[in-house]
Amino acid sequence: MPPEPVLMIAARQAVLLAIRSAKVSVVYAIEGDDDLEFTAGLGPFRSETEDLDGQAVAINLSEMVDLIAWPGDLTKEPEQGDTVAITMPDGQTLNFEVIPIPPEPCWRWTDRFRTARRVHLREV
Repeated sequence: MPPEPVLMIAARQAVLLAIRSAKVSVVYAIEGDDDLEFTAGLGPFRSETEDLDGQAVAINLSEMVDLIAWPGDLTKEPEQGDTVAITMPDGQTLNFEVIPIPPEPCWRWTDRFRTARRVHLREV
């Protein structure tokens, strides 16, 4: 297995590639505070759970997307019900809300190095 610094660099490069390949403009609304505006990436929602036999089962919900954002851009910890306006590359703006998808909470880190936040969104 490669040393930790090499893995950290690889994780950062993977997030950078995801943000560059699916780059969108984001306005993250924070109740009672200034909105956060930043560029992020979108990825398909992916989760794993176990079936009755204890086997890992991948879940892919096509109506869901994950927002992939650098921690320095999304400085607030995402919470259920937060609203996010995303301007797509074609100029169309779509509105989303942050939601948990059991067994996962509303968001998770992209990797063990906490390279970026992966926030679960549903279009509203």
